[in-house]
Amino acid sequence: MEHDLLSIYEKISSLKAEGSRITARKNSEIQRFAVRRFENGKLFQTSRLGSTSLEQLLQDSYKWGGPGTEHNYGFAEARIEERQGVDVDPQILNHFGESFTELCKRYPQFVFGGNCMIKSTNCSLSASYGLDLKTSGDFCDWYIFYQRKGSGNMIDGLFGESTAQPGIERTISDHVPYLDAHDRKVELQSCAMPVLFEESLTPLGKLIESFQVNSYHEGAALYSNRLGQKLFNPKVTIYDCAYDPLSGQVQFFDGEGVVRRDQDLKLIDQGCFVSLISDLRFGKKYGVATTGNGCRIYDRGVQLGPHSLRFAKGRKSWREILGSLDRCLVVALAAGGDTNDLGEFSSPVQIGYLFERGNLVGLAPQVTLKTSINEYLSSRLIDVSSDGFRKSQPSGCIVSEVDVIV
Repeated sequence: MEHDLLSIYEKISSLKAEGSRITARKNSEIQRFAVRRFENGKLFQTSRLGSTSLEQLLQDSYKWGGPGTEHNYGFAEARIEERQGVDVDPQILNHFGESFTELCKRYPQFVFGGNCMIKSTNCSLSASYGLDLKTSGDFCDWYIFYQRKGSGNMIDGLFGESTAQPGIERTISDHVPYLDAHDRKVELQSCAMPVLFEESLTPLGKLIESFQVNSYHEGAALYSNRLGQKLFNPKVTIYDCAYDPLSGQVQFFDGEGVVRRDQDLKLIDQGCFVSLISDLRFGKKYGVATTGNGCRIYDRGVQLGPHSLRFAKGRKSWREILGSLDRCLVVALAAGGDTNDLGEFSSPVQIGYLFERGNLVGLAPQVTLKTSINEYLSSRLIDVSSDGFRKSQPSGCIVSEVDVIV
């Protein structure tokens, strides 16, 4: 009988704001444990919140583990390793509170809310077959949203950061022009025009399936049977990042204990489809090596998926790219969209801003955007930026021509 034990300890400090004032400060600690037992070709698993022991978890796996699932695909390579991430200054919470209060005073025509959280994580995965992996690090996630007084919208704007090196004052200062833009509403007509999504992966949900070895080989993916072929513009390189403590990814191993030799795995390289992601189970089924993509939440089984998909950065900043364009719509929030089986994407835009020759003109009306993965990354691609829309974003921005429907 073999087993592994996943242990996660998190300490969280947070500051909450509602109605343009700080309303709560909270400190919490939580422990999560999960065990997988391998016996007679079967896998049994169970989990617990709070303090427990390996012996208790193993007993639970016999009591609550059910009939088990088939396990015939081996284990991760034995490895002992420990990594330390980044420490976040706890004074960040105070900085957030002070900056939030000043923002509310400066813009009384808006009602502000938000949250700032510092999370310290210690995670380990040990196994009877020779694994002893440990990692730790801090991470800060903060955001501010706002609604103009008298507005019928749920929110009229939002911004923030997810990083281990937050710059709260800088990010608020960068967003001030967007607050001012709410006094300058512009009109648009239905047309094709350049668009920059603050989150460039927004239209690409269907593409992600093509990277998964099971969907690809079952013919269920958009780009099944296209591995090794050119799919997109040569400016497009997409990779899966498995470890980046600055972005809060402190776990350098996957849920099965696999550690990538190269933490960044290129999936699209200069427009060419070059790699698939796999875990131990599907790796054996399709005769490929695992790429360390067996993602695991403590109370669930291993699921195949990417860690963090990113666009490799280009040569020009997004401001330089927009400066070369007559107009560009910058999308801050596009919720409710979807992609069909052909890779066609459509979504309403709740918050967008119009730029002309790189200058912020004003708040755009609510519109609907329509494109497809092929158009977005190939025939209508304009450029990929050398920076994220926010300074803390590790991925470049896609600027592509999109159909805008008013």
